[in-house]
Amino acid sequence: MNFIVRTMVAFFAMQFVAAFASANPLHLRCELLENPLGIDTTAPRLSWQSDATERDWRQIAYEILVATKPELLKTGFADIWDSGKVDSGESVGVIYAGPALKSRSR
Repeated sequence: MNFIVRTMVAFFAMQFVAAFASANPLHLRCELLENPLGIDTTAPRLSWQSDATERDWRQIAYEILVATKPELLKTGFADIWDSGKVDSGESVGVIYAGPALKSRSR
């Protein structure tokens, strides 16, 4: 009985650590393309992968930042759109919900 209790405590401890592990997004995609030159939709689908190497890691939330310059994103500032924290494990086909995108801008 004591062995089962220790095993269950270890299992829950591992779940707790996995839930709070951090990861960075990789392979950022817009309409299934990495760094596209152009898109032909007003509500593009965004996708990404994680660099997490922990076993049983899973995404539980995301935040999308859209800015006119990469330098703004490095400081955590989004001058176009900030989705805010979204409690979701989705990382494929997330629909852009910010203001209308301007034609011929990058």
